[in-house]
Amino acid sequence: MAAKPNLPEILAVLFIAIVLFTAVKEAMPYATLKEGKIIPVSDSCYDSDGGEFTDIAGTCSYVRGNFTDYCNARGRIVEYICVPNDTCSHRAQSCRLGEMCVDGACVVK
Repeated sequence: MAAKPNLPEILAVLFIAIVLFTAVKEAMPYATLKEGKIIPVSDSCYDSDGGEFTDIAGTCSYVRGNFTDYCNARGRIVEYICVPNDTCSHRAQSCRLGEMCVDGACVVK
C-alpha cells in the first residue's frame, strides 16, 4: 500500500520555498544573478567577448539589459563594453584595413 502524503511536511517545504523565493526577489533590485550566484550591482557588468575586441561578436550585460555588438548602416562595428561604473557603453568604429563588419564582428574580406 502506498504511503499517504504527509501534509505537515509538504506545507513546511512549501513555506520554506516561499520564504527563500521572497528573500531572493527582495535582493534583486540591489543585485543580479551571474552563473547561479547573487552578485551585488557594483560587480554586475559582464562582457562575453572580454572587452573591446572587434574580431569577436559579444554581448555586454548588466542589471538594465543586454547589448549585443552589431554592424551599423555605415558598415562600422558598434562595440559594447563594460565601463568603470559597471554599466555598458558603446562606440562605433571602423574595422581594420582588409576587414568588414559581419554579424557584429570584423572579419577578413
